[in-house]
Amino acid sequence: MKKLNLSKFKDNNMIAKILSLVIAILLWSYVMGVENPNESITIRNVRVNFQNMDSLEQKGLILLSPSEQFVNIKISGKKNDLDKIRQGSVYATADLEGYGVGDSRVRVETRFESNPGTVQVESVSPRDVLVSIDKVITREMEVKIDTNGSPLENYIVGEVTTSSPRVKIKGPQHVLDKVRSLVTTVDITDKTEPFTVSNSVKAVDENGDELVSVETTPNVIDISVPIFKTIIMPIELKTKGALPTLVNMRSYDITPKTITLKVLNDAKVPKSIETEPIDLSTLKGNTSQEVKLNIPDGMAPVDENVKYNLSILLDNFAIRRVEINKSQIHFTNLPEGLKLDETSIQDIYTVDISGEEKKVTNLDESGLKFFCDMGNALPGVQKYELQLEKNPDNIVLNNSVTIDLKVIENPEEHNNNDNQNDKNNDKNN
Repeated sequence: MKKLNLSKFKDNNMIAKILSLVIAILLWSYVMGVENPNESITIRNVRVNFQNMDSLEQKGLILLSPSEQFVNIKISGKKNDLDKIRQGSVYATADLEGYGVGDSRVRVETRFESNPGTVQVESVSPRDVLVSIDKVITREMEVKIDTNGSPLENYIVGEVTTSSPRVKIKGPQHVLDKVRSLVTTVDITDKTEPFTVSNSVKAVDENGDELVSVETTPNVIDISVPIFKTIIMPIELKTKGALPTLVNMRSYDITPKTITLKVLNDAKVPKSIETEPIDLSTLKGNTSQEVKLNIPDGMAPVDENVKYNLSILLDNFAIRRVEINKSQIHFTNLPEGLKLDETSIQDIYTVDISGEEKKVTNLDESGLKFFCDMGNALPGVQKYELQLEKNPDNIVLNNSVTIDLKVIENPEEHNNNDNQNDKNNDKNN
């Protein structure tokens, strides 16, 4: 019997195993190539996560734009591996470390949430992100308080105040450079009483448009709004001293003639407002000057800037001694039964007259008319006051003038009266 060669058999068995393995690998590769082929897909709208934002803040910088960024990521690999990739398992990042003020392009990097197997990133679109970085600054500005509407009639709003007249603003430098004012508006429509309100503050540009990226501290301020009742009052001239001799005040005028006052509390309201005293003794002629007013306690002018002007017209007087004829004198009211002894009347009387200098100088004294009121006359010689009748030039006697006149009984008038009485008695009988 032929002896079996076991070593040769073992060698053939090993070769068969290796050959089987190779065939299996080839078959697996074939199957995988058919059943699990290489593919590519695009994951769209992947949000870019900006990294190292805190490093910008530490440097006093801020990312202006973009506020958010999305990219499309194209990946490829075996189908089985691609099937494991879900929306949200691929991340896109942009590292801001090392960037400063200005516009820069930052590379977008990608990573997978877990081991992607055969999956690889083929492209990212866009590959770079354009970022704009600015410096963060802080300033302090005064708040402008505007009012809307009007108080009720005869009321006025006073000086509006706030506990925070200046407010800090913070934001990107290029935005703060556009800030023209900090404003807030208070509604005072039909108000009659003081009130307090809390309002927000906003930063606006030269067109009045709000700059929303500006942060204000504090953002809300307390505002006090005083409301006062108003009253219109006449102004009267108050004087002291006396005008110089032979000077008369023809007229005066105060402009404006009234003042509008606000009543600060329950003050007693006078009938008029007086000027500060004007010393008449110092006046040398017509004058125009600014005058101050005596404002009572508890009241104040609505407009502190109004100026009050006083104009005074003066007339210079003159005294002139003139002679008048007795024909210029009219004797009146002589009692019944008495008559004037005309022999007691002088032909010429001398009197002193006064008036405006020009009128007195140019006066024709023959045109003056005088009278004596003799209503209290008694028989005999008495003194009677000589008076000047009114005249267009307003000429007056400079002093009291008396003249001596003799009054006698009038027998003819007595006889006439007796005869009249007899006739009346006869009729009665």
